[in-house]
Amino acid sequence: MLNPQNKYKIVMDESWHHSQGEDRETARKWFEMVPCRGGAAIYLFSENPPTLALYTPRKKNAVRICQEVKGTRADLLDGEAVVYFSPEFLGQVAALARAKQKRRLSPEHKKKLTEAGKVALQRYRELNSNDQFLRPDLTETRQAIG
Repeated sequence: MLNPQNKYKIVMDESWHHSQGEDRETARKWFEMVPCRGGAAIYLFSENPPTLALYTPRKKNAVRICQEVKGTRADLLDGEAVVYFSPEFLGQVAALARAKQKRRLSPEHKKKLTEAGKVALQRYRELNSNDQFLRPDLTETRQAIG
């Protein structure tokens, strides 16, 4: 629901890492967030009716979003705000809140980054060649240590 076009970066709320139980996967949607610029985040607020919410620590941004996107409403709190909106307005609200998008790489750029990573790893291993845990030729030493 948060990412219908698979366009935005999805992160899990910090409490997700501490939750346990068999219903953890069924409750996953309640922990998903789209991070936005300035500490804001978009998350699922309600399923019936489907409602998303944007939390922002800046009331000014919430007021601007409510003025520009019809069909939104806001709760203005002390120094922060929550904007409620329908999923059909996700694109508009995300653009105004500057939601973080997924990194999309062309095959050529991906190949270039992979090669750069291999070169950097090799250089790192050469610079730390006296470290016995990085050198592949010291397997006996690693096995003796444990």
